Amino acid sequence: MRLLILGGGAVVTEYYLPALRALGWLEDAVVVDPSRRALESLHAVAPSLRVDAIGFDAALADPSVGDRFDAAIIALPNALHERAVATALHRGLNVLCEKPLAMTRDACCSLADLARTANRTLAVGMVRRLVPSFELLQAALRRKLIGDLVRIEIQDGEPYAWLSDSGAFFRPENGGVLADMGVHYLDWLQEICGPLTPLAYSDDWRGGVEANAELELKNGAGLTARLKLSRTRRLRNEMVCYGTAGTLSLRKDELDRCAWQTADGETLLVRDEPGADQLESAFVRELVEFGGSIERGTPPRVPAEEATKTVDVIEWAYAHHTDRHPRSRGAADAPSGAGPKRDDTAMPDGKVFVTGGTGFIGSHLIQRLAETPQNAIVAPVRSYRTCAEIARYPVDMPRLDLLDPASVRQAIRGSRYVFHLAYGRDEADAERVTVQGTRTVVEAAIAERCQAVVILSTIYVFGRPDGAVNESWPYSPIGGTYGRTKAQMERWCLERSATSGETRMVVLNPGCVYGPRGGAYTEMPVQMARDGGFCWIDQGQGTMNYAYVDNVVDAIFAAATCPEAHGQRFIVCDGATTWRSFFEELFGPELARSVPSYTPRELHEIHATRPRPSVADVARLIVRNQEVRTAVRESRAGELALKTVDRVAPRLLQGVRAQPRRNGVHAASEPMGAPLPPEWLADLYAPSRSVYVADKARRVLGWSPRVDLVDGLARTRRWLVENGLADSATCSAVS
Repeated sequence: MRLLILGGGAVVTEYYLPALRALGWLEDAVVVDPSRRALESLHAVAPSLRVDAIGFDAALADPSVGDRFDAAIIALPNALHERAVATALHRGLNVLCEKPLAMTRDACCSLADLARTANRTLAVGMVRRLVPSFELLQAALRRKLIGDLVRIEIQDGEPYAWLSDSGAFFRPENGGVLADMGVHYLDWLQEICGPLTPLAYSDDWRGGVEANAELELKNGAGLTARLKLSRTRRLRNEMVCYGTAGTLSLRKDELDRCAWQTADGETLLVRDEPGADQLESAFVRELVEFGGSIERGTPPRVPAEEATKTVDVIEWAYAHHTDRHPRSRGAADAPSGAGPKRDDTAMPDGKVFVTGGTGFIGSHLIQRLAETPQNAIVAPVRSYRTCAEIARYPVDMPRLDLLDPASVRQAIRGSRYVFHLAYGRDEADAERVTVQGTRTVVEAAIAERCQAVVILSTIYVFGRPDGAVNESWPYSPIGGTYGRTKAQMERWCLERSATSGETRMVVLNPGCVYGPRGGAYTEMPVQMARDGGFCWIDQGQGTMNYAYVDNVVDAIFAAATCPEAHGQRFIVCDGATTWRSFFEELFGPELARSVPSYTPRELHEIHATRPRPSVADVARLIVRNQEVRTAVRESRAGELALKTVDRVAPRLLQGVRAQPRRNGVHAASEPMGAPLPPEWLADLYAPSRSVYVADKARRVLGWSPRVDLVDGLARTRRWLVENGLADSATCSAVS
């Protein structure tokens, strides 16, 4: 079949091209995409593939396109589907459109009418109908293995990591997680239950695209279905059908089986033939069926009329989140863990430019900036893999190289304030991004006469001297490359401020920042303690200089709006406590009591005499969490460990996912053996007695921590519980 493929993104590279190759159709296919980057990726996978660097409108404008091709595959951003499908049908092409067919019911109906009028096949790519696990589940339901079906629960969630180069997944017109992932499950539910009526919907949309969503539906017989989706956190990733005589369940990553649990609790596997576990095979079947529909003139497996039903539900859901825009909501509507809106806090207004906006502190900064209607927020990114959190807000996220002066200056143009939080994530990037990237951003801000640039550094530049430390303390950086390059960057910024003209420059040195979505001082130690891989260093009696993330954002705003702050640096710490006192409140009493304690010497000796944890254990902890990776890199031991993890983690995690079930329970969810506490814990949670004093920030900036330790820990604990990272039954007194 001669195919014109409109769009060369990840779904084409990862799935359609292998399927076409398996069918022997690759030589007759042409892919069009205006992105040179996308075409390079296509050629890397299929060097002989014919590609054209033009947009889909130009490709379909050719009057001969209907003669040269039998069909078009539409693999464009969702908002472009309607126009592309309509144009292709007008040109006489049969069409296979990736889900969803369009973004409104009316558009879907119009396209269905157009296909009938043109006498052309219009199929919708609901490829997950064809995975063996779903077909097995359908067959089991038809055989009444679990009696009468009563309800269905679906959860699908992972931190977003799709290989998108364009960022189209995060444009509001294309919808969010519901239109992306949810459409597959709505199609499954319609296939199993028939027509569904939505009952309730909630999401975390704040003017951009939702990253988390929950939807409740029912059919005419009273069967209920609940759908829970996430782009920011891991959920159960399974579909469970509850019947009067048992349950049937399938896991997202097990495409060849479903699990049948009988009423007496016995769990059996319903499996397809070995080897039928690749999504690629479903794409092959989809293409074969599409070709057969064209040849025979029969309806496709998923015609436009059926796809319209799922879009109808999505359109209803999106109509019910329009009253939750952040710029009209009050304190009662603030996101969990964010605290009340601070109307008495001076927030910058006007266009703002934020680097590092997808990180922990950066995401909270953007959340607060989005509360001000006057703010136009630009947050450049290196890739779109970590954008789901901030994409909930109306943020422009251009893909930008911070080492390209012309591009950076163009992106900054018109900005009133620049908040520079980005830094090199590994040893290779530290010099380039932390040092050179900072210079590029600062020079662009000065050239564009921005009002202020606030640069985030760290208390690591001061080292860990005993006693009180203020801004006059000499540089003595710790933390390996991270601390060294931060100190180098900071020195340059303070020197450059002497000649920065109209642009004010301020450096902030925050302490150990914790709070919802935090890594090194929030999620990572909790996860390690739960896995048995955490320990106290010297009974946890070292000093922790803590700063709640919202208080750090306050300091950033204060620095940007304070003329007297120009050319100075400010320590930002709420106060000091011991590591043990702090983490006991996050762990809860039972978990805290189970944590062993070692001196740095004892920990070193244990590592010297006992078998080291497997790289799989390290990978399991580190590889999925960028904040954890960053924290580990702050020690030299961590840098070395991560080099190994980066090299072997994909293979190891594939092996973990491939573990067999035992009695219906996936083996990868079981403990893999308590890992040995790593030596770098003695570096990160050191037994030092340094106290970093924020008196200067209080005096000059007028800053003070609005969220005290008790409140900050309570908010953080709630977030941990809400995200399945802590047990609510073991909440400590602060909760």
